[in-house]
Amino acid sequence: MLKPLYITDLDGTLLRSDLKLSDYTRTVMNRAIHEGVNLTYCTARTYTAARSLLSGIQFRLPAILLNGAIMVDPTEHKPIICNNLAFEIAADIIDKGNKYNLLPIVLNYDNIQETVMHFGLQNQAQCNLIKQLKAWHHPVSQQSRLMPSDTLLNLFFIAPYEQLLPFQEWIDSTYRDSVDVLIFEDSYNKGFFNLQISNPRGNKGLMVQELAAFLGIPLSATTVFGDHVNDLSMFAVAGRKIAVGNAHESVMQIADESILSNDEDGVAKYLGELIS
Repeated sequence: MLKPLYITDLDGTLLRSDLKLSDYTRTVMNRAIHEGVNLTYCTARTYTAARSLLSGIQFRLPAILLNGAIMVDPTEHKPIICNNLAFEIAADIIDKGNKYNLLPIVLNYDNIQETVMHFGLQNQAQCNLIKQLKAWHHPVSQQSRLMPSDTLLNLFFIAPYEQLLPFQEWIDSTYRDSVDVLIFEDSYNKGFFNLQISNPRGNKGLMVQELAAFLGIPLSATTVFGDHVNDLSMFAVAGRKIAVGNAHESVMQIADESILSNDEDGVAKYLGELIS
């Protein structure tokens, strides 16, 4: 009998609000994996950051990173799918962003080492993100322009919503079919939003479909856990969608079930009942 697939978001879902995992969650996750549960994660985080945050959990199945930009084999530490952003489009978006007084943080990929570049930091939210990425040992550099040799994964613009909105509207009208655009509230910097630009196939929903196909598991047998608007695309394709108790209202509205919050180890307790 084919075993179902379980995919959890990290921030606000599996991770507690302090970005930590309880000993209980680690124990349950490892026990579930050891007992053969098909369990993995899908996150906005980089692979390097996710590995650090999930230290002690022995994941075996491919993981989805950067909101669907890349899928990685956690045993070989190698990419299975890499959805690169076209250089010419990225360069044009960056140039136009300048006219809106918006400078991005750029995520590049080089042999599973994500590198970070920026063109100057404009606000505290960007400074906080760069500080966090440096703490997780991502190479970070400031550049004057985008180089054609870069292997691009994502552009992140971080600013108040009213500043991002007209720029997002320009991107939507200019590159509607050429990029995936995602805007969501920054969970860690009040008053700021993230505008993420990626390859049109670089979203959670499409990559969940890719992962299920790769593993030979139907979407009808796939369960996802999430909390934020960037999880909506995977909620749209999964057979069962579960919202943690702290989830955004839009996530709650389409969930099949709600469970305890991230700070109450909701995902781990759900899985614990599954294997008890």
